[in-house]
Amino acid sequence: MYVMNWVALPKYGLGFRLSDGTMGTLFNDNTSLLQPSNSDEYLYVRPYENRSSIGRYRDAEFPAPLNKKRVLLHAFGDKIAQNFSARVDRDIAAGEDEPALVRCLLQALTTNVGIVFILMGNVLQFNMHDHSKLFLYRDSHIYYKNPNGGKWHFDLRQGPEMLLRNATIDVEQFLLCLAYAQKVLHKWDLPATAAAAAAAAAPRPPSKR
Repeated sequence: MYVMNWVALPKYGLGFRLSDGTMGTLFNDNTSLLQPSNSDEYLYVRPYENRSSIGRYRDAEFPAPLNKKRVLLHAFGDKIAQNFSARVDRDIAAGEDEPALVRCLLQALTTNVGIVFILMGNVLQFNMHDHSKLFLYRDSHIYYKNPNGGKWHFDLRQGPEMLLRNATIDVEQFLLCLAYAQKVLHKWDLPATAAAAAAAAAPRPPSKR
């Protein structure tokens, strides 16, 4: 699961589309409103410190105090649908399905190199200005997509020697991307669970012999 498209309106927040088709908005008050693909149900996720508090509402039962946020969600969704394609890289985030897990963007950070997303489930996504992408997962998997569209999956449990033995990408560029990710995560005030996942997904560069 990852952020496929997004659009920012500073006055309100960040609208996004996930790779399963879910539309959502991360508002400036740190709440999120989601509408899963092909569903009339809305999920309202409250501020970061209390992400376990999730309200589920059918369209006909949607609470009136949140109606402005629903209008904004649809406005973001329409803007994304008009300006972006919905093609999915299905082999980027392959893994075990967790149907009970609510898919939600928790935080976003822009830097001079790109944009970083934290998604529920301890997924960390880095989108670089050169169009390369790096995904760090809590189960020790890394997915990398280079600027030319080449994709590579790295399982940390197989050891860093895999970088030299099986890489089909430019290893130096991959390590530069990973070093940037480590630098960002070191400075960013991450929640404990995400920080632990990031630490696990931080291999040392392989030594040259």
